[in-house]
Amino acid sequence: MSGSEQISLFDCPRLVAKKVLAKPQREGDGAVVRRSIGRPELKYVDPFLMLDEFTVSPPAGFPDHPHRGFETVTYMLQGAFTHQDFAGHKGTIRTGDVQWMTAGRGIIHSEMPAGDGVQRGLQLWINLASKDKMIEPRYQELLSEDIARAEKDGVEVRVIAGEAMGVQSPVYTRTPTMYLDFTLKPGAQLHQSIPESWNSFVYLIEGEGVFASFNSSPVTAHHVLVMGPGDGLSVWNKSSKPLRFVLIGGQPLGEPVVQYGPFVMNTQAEIEQTIEDYQHSKNGFEMAKMESLVVLPFSLGCVSHSSVALGGHNLQPKRTKSEPNSPVTKGEQESEEGSSVVVNMKNSWSFLAIPKPNISSGVHRLVKTIKSFSHLFVYKEEMEERSEMEMEIGFPTDVKHVTHIGWDGTNTMIKPDHKDSSWENENLSVTAPPPDQFLSFPNSVSLRQFELAMAAQADAPLRDHLATASKFA
Repeated sequence: MSGSEQISLFDCPRLVAKKVLAKPQREGDGAVVRRSIGRPELKYVDPFLMLDEFTVSPPAGFPDHPHRGFETVTYMLQGAFTHQDFAGHKGTIRTGDVQWMTAGRGIIHSEMPAGDGVQRGLQLWINLASKDKMIEPRYQELLSEDIARAEKDGVEVRVIAGEAMGVQSPVYTRTPTMYLDFTLKPGAQLHQSIPESWNSFVYLIEGEGVFASFNSSPVTAHHVLVMGPGDGLSVWNKSSKPLRFVLIGGQPLGEPVVQYGPFVMNTQAEIEQTIEDYQHSKNGFEMAKMESLVVLPFSLGCVSHSSVALGGHNLQPKRTKSEPNSPVTKGEQESEEGSSVVVNMKNSWSFLAIPKPNISSGVHRLVKTIKSFSHLFVYKEEMEERSEMEMEIGFPTDVKHVTHIGWDGTNTMIKPDHKDSSWENENLSVTAPPPDQFLSFPNSVSLRQFELAMAAQADAPLRDHLATASKFA
């Protein structure tokens, strides 16, 4: 790793295939995240579904939410987070600690700050192979002092998963994965081998560095670099400050991905079964407490057509001030084209009761247990503001190869050449265009349009009730 070397040491060095800036947006209950993987520009890097850099200050956090079919890896960069699930597992990870959670067949948990001030970290979502999606949940937790590390020639590495610089992580990975946290001092360089068959990417935490080619332009913090094929990556720190980044790679699964918010499976039928399991508290979700408000996104993919919240009899939504728009740094845009719209219950001012829609048997399971219309609500958002996403640090806004499960149970994907830019999404095809009566976001929708969209899905007698009795506050 001599600082005088200006060429890669690999036969087939990996080059940068794509560079994306992770822009800040609000998530969960007041948290701010920078999403790099799992956004419109970078939907999916097999087997990785999402990478977020999150920043949270109390009382913000990520309340109870479910998962099935993948793993989450939470790596604390600053502060502490307390994790608690419905099976009784509870723990706190602090600066430098790692929690590797295999959701498997199902888990419901919360992730909340454990101290004052700013809590900061990374959360990675790793897909599981079809054979592993219904395994029992498990945890692997590494304290900072137990993480394998090495240092040489101005390069320091913390090995969260995989192997680097002669040291190996004790973490067991069902999907073969490398997760390396590198820090390069000024003038240092790195040449790290990567299995040729693996996909890989880099996320810059701080500083700036030169990647792949010595003469390429420096890349700054909060950028993700997807690497092309090859057998290794070369990095140079030409700046006067330390460079810190994570190098993440994994063996691609090559399987279909059908995602419904926090549920990631291989087929629509499996997603429908997951929804039924969750709503009926079975097959991994036995500890679900449906007397508490549970928010489910209506769709994940190119666009959300609508969002619903399921709750108990005594729901009394709080009237709280609307959150400010997502913070942005200079030169960054606040809104993102193609972002999904999901209900934010925290900021709700009013709810509109809607009747049971005409839907296919698959999605019908989602609402068939609701006994009265007082249990089903649609959130009235601030139409002039970009909707915030509720639910989870790792809540992909748009994932490649994801099937959009429509309100009527059909599979819908969006034409890349659709005239409405909010529906544009490259590498996607159409199986069925969205019906006109569906509510489509993120375009601005008037109150009247909203009411008409709801009425269009209702039975005739209930449609009259909706028009006369159900009004926004």
